[in-house]
Order: sequence, then structure tokens, then C-alpha cells
Amino acid sequence: MFFLIIGTIVGILLGLRFKVFALIPAILVAACAIIATGHGIKTIAATMLATTALLQIGYVLGCVVRGMPTYLRERTHRATGSQNPSRDSLKFSADQQQEAVPWSRQSPPSGSFLV
Repeated sequence: MFFLIIGTIVGILLGLRFKVFALIPAILVAACAIIATGHGIKTIAATMLATTALLQIGYVLGCVVRGMPTYLRERTHRATGSQNPSRDSLKFSADQQQEAVPWSRQSPPSGSFLV
């Protein structure tokens, strides 16, 4: 039971961050840990099969969660009739544009310690 819960959680975490090839080392590590428990061959085989399946299911769930913000943002922009959601999210007000100018382009502050 422990390997099944940990396998699902690890699968979700891998799905949030990595590509599908990250499952191969995770499955190998899980297999080594399960074999190291020293149970019977049937128990080891059943636990490895279930843990591998739950790692993969967790990975798919993690990928779905990772893609959800993009899906919701695009759905919202489609509903409002926006043409380009990525450009609309980058619009700044005049105050935000002024703050975005790096210090090197502005005149140095008065009373600078460099004088």
C-alpha cells in the first residue's frame, strides 16, 4: 500500500515538471525498492505492476494539472472575443511601463554614493 500511494504522488510530481521519459528511471527505482522488501515473488510482481500503473496514472494527472492554466486562459479569451491572448496579457498601464524602465536608462538618483 505504501508503494502505491508514493507511486501516485511521485507520478503527479513528475507530470508537473518533466517529460514522459522521466518515468523510466522512476519505475526502475520503484522496482528496486519493491524487490528490496524481500516479499514473495507474487507479491513483488503484483506490487510492481500496480505501482507502475499508478506512476503512469499520476503522471497523466500531473500533465493535466500542468496544462490547466493555459486551457483556462485560452477559454476565457475565446469567450471574451480576444484575438491574441498572449499579447493581451502583456498590456501594461502607463505607470507599469515607467516602472519597467531599468535604472541604467534613467538619470542616477540625486545624492548618489558614487559621487
